[in-house]
Amino acid sequence: MLDPDETSIIQQLSEAIRQQIPVWFGEQASLVRLEPIQIRYAFSFAFLYDVALPGQQFFRIRAKIQDYEDRSNLVEAILDAELRSASRQEFEALQIMARVIHEQADPQLGCIQTIAYLPPWNAIVMRELDATSFREIILRPDMRLGVHAIRQRFSKAVYLAGKWLRLYHQTMGDMRLQPFDTLDLTNHIEMRFRQIVEIQAMSGAIRPLRQKFDAALSVLKGSPVYYTLTHGDFHLSNILLTPNDRVIVLDFDPSFRERKPIYYGILQLFTDIDVQKTLISNFGFLIPRAYLLELREQFFRGYFTDIALDKHFNALYSAIGMLRSIYWYKNRTKTMSGAKKLLALGAYQLMRPYFCSKAHNYLDEILQAK
Repeated sequence: MLDPDETSIIQQLSEAIRQQIPVWFGEQASLVRLEPIQIRYAFSFAFLYDVALPGQQFFRIRAKIQDYEDRSNLVEAILDAELRSASRQEFEALQIMARVIHEQADPQLGCIQTIAYLPPWNAIVMRELDATSFREIILRPDMRLGVHAIRQRFSKAVYLAGKWLRLYHQTMGDMRLQPFDTLDLTNHIEMRFRQIVEIQAMSGAIRPLRQKFDAALSVLKGSPVYYTLTHGDFHLSNILLTPNDRVIVLDFDPSFRERKPIYYGILQLFTDIDVQKTLISNFGFLIPRAYLLELREQFFRGYFTDIALDKHFNALYSAIGMLRSIYWYKNRTKTMSGAKKLLALGAYQLMRPYFCSKAHNYLDEILQAK
């Protein structure tokens, strides 16, 4: 039975890990200190421990405990039945992907190294990664200033991300061709429009966009498209690049994912890049459109190795990404205050027409081919 006191729970977890260190890494291994570094993410708790081996530099391990968004109660997160099922499935999926990537023998693709799953704390223990997120890379000054070597390295990494996602879809997603069912997507789009209206009184302005979505879905209904179990969070912060240029992806969990067209997962990444480009606070506008198009082409080259890219589905899910951005950009200001909030709201007024315009353009690509 878990102690309701979070400090006691963390102490119990740390003691359990201390006892297992010699089992996992050899009799000479030990923790540098028992108290972990604690990090609170939106959807998880993380506890970091340093492990020492005689004559070697210490390395770090991480105990991850899943949570719902910002619940902030460790006890509830550990006891929740759905989260416990999700963690077990994530641990199994990580092991499968590690085996598949090993069998591929591609030194440029990597996976998280799992160590153990600890049921009492619903914790996945893994090796800490020496890697940088794609988001950190694309926002670096040398990237924005156009340093050729940096942009070239990132372009290659995006190509590898395409290869990684394709391997995931084939391995974990039961990827197969089937007729496009518009019902779920219609409901999703309606939900997005309701969210937009709730945060911004613009129902009249978005009515033509809503009509275009209806028309585009009508055009594509029943068309063959590959469905797969999606990653669900395939965005800049969850894709990492190691110092030796290996690409690793985080936070995939089959229990929380749905079977959707492959373009859902692919376009998450490029919507994220587009949003970062337009964030005035990040000076993303210094990244030229030509380079963003190059990144998209590199990703497609890595993903579409033996199947054809469907430009109409690509356009549809790009438009959905822009629709999500209209909501996300405004909604993120709720947690801000002061000058930062005023700046973000001002940026939103500038960027909302941009996102709407891009959504219109993507949908026109489908409708003009009708």
